[in-house]
Amino acid sequence: METNPKKAFHWIVDILKRHDIPFEIDGGLAARAYGAERELVDIDLVIPEDRFDEIIPEVEAYIQFGPSQFVDDKWNLLLMTLDYEGQSIDIAGSEHQKYFDETKHEWISSPADFSKSERKLIFGEEVGVIPKERLIEEKRHLGREVDLIDLEFLEKSNHFQAE
Repeated sequence: METNPKKAFHWIVDILKRHDIPFEIDGGLAARAYGAERELVDIDLVIPEDRFDEIIPEVEAYIQFGPSQFVDDKWNLLLMTLDYEGQSIDIAGSEHQKYFDETKHEWISSPADFSKSERKLIFGEEVGVIPKERLIEEKRHLGREVDLIDLEFLEKSNHFQAE
């Protein structure tokens, strides 16, 4: 099945806006908002942890996981994964998310601060995106293959902006 990230993005953003839930775009879509060009795997968003219940009635048919605590070798966070017409959407809780720093071999607390989100145009809609420096820091410490691909672009674009 061919996925349609633009359609899935507008679907979930419309739901969050209707409920007046603050959110921030993270992950690969955030990297793309800053100009990275790799293929999008999923749509990553962060919302306040106490707001999940408000959207469940509208997304219940699409829930693949959660909302529950998710822990693997890279992440420890409240997570809900949706499948909207074949497009994966990960919604994480903003307050208690942690990622594993491969360089220091320790968990790093990484709460979102919506007041510091950068406004970016994604699929024709202006939304809050994780600040570029914070995205670079997370991707540098996570060190997954997709992170290294995004980092190559993000760090190169930072270098050119500094000149």
